[in-house]
Amino acid sequence: MKNETQLKRVLLLEDHVEAQAWLSDAINLAYAEQVEIEITETIADAKLLIKNKLFDLFLVDLNLPDGNGHEALSYAKGLYPELVCIVTTIYSDDSHLFPALRAGSSGYILKDESKQTIAYMLSNVERNIPAISSEVAQRILSYFHEPTLLEEQNNLTEREQETLSIIARGLSVKACAGMMKISPHTVSGYVKEIYRKLGVSSRAELTSEAMRMGMLKY
Repeated sequence: MKNETQLKRVLLLEDHVEAQAWLSDAINLAYAEQVEIEITETIADAKLLIKNKLFDLFLVDLNLPDGNGHEALSYAKGLYPELVCIVTTIYSDDSHLFPALRAGSSGYILKDESKQTIAYMLSNVERNIPAISSEVAQRILSYFHEPTLLEEQNNLTEREQETLSIIARGLSVKACAGMMKISPHTVSGYVKEIYRKLGVSSRAELTSEAMRMGMLKY
């Protein structure tokens, strides 16, 4: 059995005043107001705090004024691998969830949960129980039990898979052609087939599918 972890100092990265108050109340409820809470609204300030202070828990919003919370997660875990990092967000879709987990988050709480539910999940962190909203847990389970992932990937040719892994990262057709050492016209043909086979109609959907299939690394 793992030893329990005593949390004393919490860093909250959140730019909305109402959410700051809501989450601070939940933190105090979880730890009987025995923790010190520091609040910051930007990734830059969070990095500075993490560099100069030791925290036991880092709560991270994803949509911030100066970027994506995934950046703050990666930075924090790079400096302190043992730091407990938990995402607090309104987003439960794949394009937010899985990059956050890959960046090092060990929990994922949806902010539309009740204050009491959030407090309960946070209190379990001291017992090394991941703080994950039930909706998110179901999404993770369905992702790994999805029977069509391998079939979908195998439906793409080797060149189409290579094209997908490049295009889904946001690169242009021309850039992709240069990397694959083929003509832009050929790449365009591959892209058209990928869209058809995966049943998508936009770059955003394409990126989400690539992540779901495990072909897009962060």
